[in-house]
Amino acid sequence: MKVWGLTGQLGTGKSTATEYLGTLGYPSVNLEDLFRRSINKDTDDGREGFTRIYKIFGNEVLNSLGQLDPRKLGQKLMLNPEDRKRIEEAIDPLVNDLVEKKRIEWKEQGVELGFVEGARVFESGMDKNLRGVVAIEADFNKRVKRIAKRDHMGENEVKMMFQMQDNAVISRLSKVKWKNDGSIPALKKQIDAFVDEQLAAE
Repeated sequence: MKVWGLTGQLGTGKSTATEYLGTLGYPSVNLEDLFRRSINKDTDDGREGFTRIYKIFGNEVLNSLGQLDPRKLGQKLMLNPEDRKRIEEAIDPLVNDLVEKKRIEWKEQGVELGFVEGARVFESGMDKNLRGVVAIEADFNKRVKRIAKRDHMGENEVKMMFQMQDNAVISRLSKVKWKNDGSIPALKKQIDAFVDEQLAAE
């Protein structure tokens, strides 16, 4: 079984790619989804993560029900680099453990090719446990418009978010690159070629 990372900056089309791979029968797991799962105190997978975040910030990131408030936690992640680092150092190991559980599950199911999708594949250290990483790249202005439309945000706000991602690391470390400046069929063609190559190789 081969497990590849799939990364790229916001608005490059990671979700579009994983959705298409799913229709071909190749599963994926999303790092952002696993992050949320790893800090949900109402689940076995999330209690430890919740405790770690609470020890760092206390009630600052809780709502009136004592649950983690996504908006407050998001502000810590987006607005304060030092807070972001503390959160990531606390939670990344738990997310990586969840990915490993998924890898074992896929192997038991006889999956030939699977994907770990997220913007922080390298930053989290996940890339060290993967066959390689595919980066999806797209024109800056096209990415801004995609995210602004998808998340109902102003373009200036989106541009500020983009400043927090280091594309140089993604571009330098990724073994494979898919370009997503054109049509969806053009992206799918690149994906098809990649899948055929992986299945043909040992």
